[in-house]
Amino acid sequence: MSLTGYLNGMDVVQKTNHHVKMLLTRVTPALPGLLKPASRRIESTMTDLFPQDTISWNTVEPVDKVVHCISQVVALVTFGPPVCDNPKLIRLCYQHTLNGIYDPERVLSWS
Repeated sequence: MSLTGYLNGMDVVQKTNHHVKMLLTRVTPALPGLLKPASRRIESTMTDLFPQDTISWNTVEPVDKVVHCISQVVALVTFGPPVCDNPKLIRLCYQHTLNGIYDPERVLSWS
């Protein structure tokens, strides 16, 4: 039984251990193959989004930038190549992640 069900609103984790089995049998073994592609996607996104000027100061919206990075990895992990490169899918992942940050109660009501 998981102790996190009350945190994420997923009651299933309070009643079963299927999520633990999935982590141990599918997610954990896949991590070595995902880390380098995820790292490359994040690095590319950071280069595109963050100012590259090292001389002057720039104001950035860190939440927005970090959510873009997260969205790239979510698309990669969830859908894999080549689907994860679809700009519309990445935008959908981005918007859903923002909703989860700024309006978690609404996102939880979807499940």
